[in-house]
Amino acid sequence: METLQTIAAGYGGRLDVVDLGRRRRFSDDFKLAVVAESYATGAVITQLARRYGVHPSQIYVWRAQARGDGGGVGRISEPPAFVPLVATGDHGGLCEPSSAPVSAPLVIVLSGTRRVEVHPGFDAATLAALVTTLEGLA
Repeated sequence: METLQTIAAGYGGRLDVVDLGRRRRFSDDFKLAVVAESYATGAVITQLARRYGVHPSQIYVWRAQARGDGGGVGRISEPPAFVPLVATGDHGGLCEPSSAPVSAPLVIVLSGTRRVEVHPGFDAATLAALVTTLEGLA
């Protein structure tokens, strides 16, 4: 009779035992922790899947569930939205303004189908009045 050692020796010493007899259940906390780790800078899904013993596609399913488009855990109750931008003029020393000339227009998308392209040198006060007027027409 062959033993596990003699069988493993025939496969170069490597033998993986896989339990296929039951369906595994993961807690919501575990799923959310794996999803959060999958969004970390430099995270590789296949490495995460191997570390946690799941198939890479399972992590993508959990991501979809967390976003709310796949049902299940961690559903985000609000749809994605833009947040207001507040320009204070103070950059807090994090970056210095560029001295390079800007040639591309700034595109401002307003409600509905309106959008405004602002080219360098356009007066800020006039732009503010224009945007306020266009938003009032919505």
